Amino acid sequence: MILFETERLLIRTWNPEADAPQAFEFYGDMRVMRWLGAVPKAFESVEQVRARLEQHAAKFIEKPDEGLFPVVRKLDNKVIGGVIFRELPDAEGHGTGDVEIGWHFAVEAWGQGYATESARGLIAWGSERHPSLTEIWAIAYPENVKSLAVMERLGMTPVGMTNKYYGIEAMSYRLDLPLQNQ
Repeated sequence: MILFETERLLIRTWNPEADAPQAFEFYGDMRVMRWLGAVPKAFESVEQVRARLEQHAAKFIEKPDEGLFPVVRKLDNKVIGGVIFRELPDAEGHGTGDVEIGWHFAVEAWGQGYATESARGLIAWGSERHPSLTEIWAIAYPENVKSLAVMERLGMTPVGMTNKYYGIEAMSYRLDLPLQNQ
């Protein structure tokens, strides 16, 4: 199911069987995975990725207004990354009440504007589904300058270092949403 599209990208729900081999290209790559999680680790097989995608697909059925979604390049119908719209967890995995956007892409897709393009679409999509939402957050390790640059391009405001989310020390950015959401 297509959630939304941008000029060059489709953002849809996962098809674990079909998407796992392409997703393994980035979820199995430490150059991508080094920026994700408290203990970054690359997946070791397509089967591991397939199992994780099945979890994300099941979560979407329970909560269809949030999740981790594949980013598909229209040009060649290839899954090149993922975008996140969900409640930020604390170190124990409990919700904090803060909503996160995030992104991760295959190395081949870096530097082409896909993160900014998909994140802009994701902000519009999420805001439409959560009209009372007043702000959206993004976090990244301070060394992840490419993600921090995306946050800046999105017009997000740097808030500073925090250890409130995921049990990691990260740079946090906030985007105040337009008045129609307040």
